[in-house]
Amino acid sequence: MRTSRSVRAGQYLALLAYLVFLAFPFLWLVSTAFKPPRELGSLHPTWIPKDPTLANFRQAFDEQPLLDALLNSLVAAVGAAVVAVLIATPMAYVIARHRGLLARAATGWVVVSQAFPFVLVVIPLFLVLKNLRLINSVPGLVMVYVVWALPFALWMLVGYVRAVPPELEEAAAVDGAGR
Repeated sequence: MRTSRSVRAGQYLALLAYLVFLAFPFLWLVSTAFKPPRELGSLHPTWIPKDPTLANFRQAFDEQPLLDALLNSLVAAVGAAVVAVLIATPMAYVIARHRGLLARAATGWVVVSQAFPFVLVVIPLFLVLKNLRLINSVPGLVMVYVVWALPFALWMLVGYVRAVPPELEEAAAVDGAGR
């Protein structure tokens, strides 16, 4: 059934209004970043700064170690992703290929851990990190991210491994490949 042009125009108009709604905070942030301090405190705010300046950026980089924070975030994110995938890949293979008690238990763990509120995990995780002396450290943050990401990574990889046909493994075994 074809939609009429007026319905299609209404859909596009609603989408445009939604995009403007989503873009407003970002545009305001960009506009505010270039305003001098006297214009920030003005009772009549404007979209476009009257006297744009880069002093705000200079001050932010001088007062805060933003580049160090960016590097720490990058290391923590990449490290957690790599560790989660390295741990989840063999687990996903076992769950996808072996239909035993272990696979069912692991699948149950994934489902329960995704339904479990993270707030209930924070205190025990904090105590573990405190005992390992990893509070306020990048390796500690990587551990927290891995704890959070591992069930999801496992769930995604199980679906991927199940999509690989077992015949492909059998053909590789004939050619001499191991599991």
